[in-house]
Amino acid sequence: MARLSVSDGRVQKLIDQLVPLIIQFKSVNGLCEGLNLALESEGIGTPIYPNRLHALLSDDPARALNEATISLVEHAISGLPKSDTKKGPISVLPDEMDKLRTEVIRIWRVSPRSVATFSDIAESLSLPPGRGSPTP
Repeated sequence: MARLSVSDGRVQKLIDQLVPLIIQFKSVNGLCEGLNLALESEGIGTPIYPNRLHALLSDDPARALNEATISLVEHAISGLPKSDTKKGPISVLPDEMDKLRTEVIRIWRVSPRSVATFSDIAESLSLPPGRGSPTP
C-alpha cells in the first residue's frame, strides 16, 4: 500500500478537516474517541490511534502514513454525526476560530518568525502545528 507524505494534497485536505474537529473535541485523544465511535457505529473495528493523527498534524514533510490509515480517517470523519441531539449542530463556532486565528497572528507578529516559532505557537495554544504559517 502506498505511503502518503503529510505534504500530499489529499493529506492536506484531510488536515484542513481535522483541525476544526480537534478544537471541537478539545484534544487529539478526544477526536480519536469520536472517530472510533463513528467507525464502530458502522461495524468497523479497526481503531484510529492518536499517534496517527499526531503524525498527520506534525507538519513534518518527512512523515508519511499509509494510504489505508488516510482512508480510515477520511471514512471516520464522514461518519461523524452532523449534530448532537442534546446540543444541536456540531461545529466550531466562527468566533472561536476567529479568536484562535487572532491569537496566532498576534503571537506570530511579536515572535522572531523562525521555523521553530510555528511549533512554539502551536504548543502554547494547544493546537496542532500542521497547516503552515499564519498570515501576518
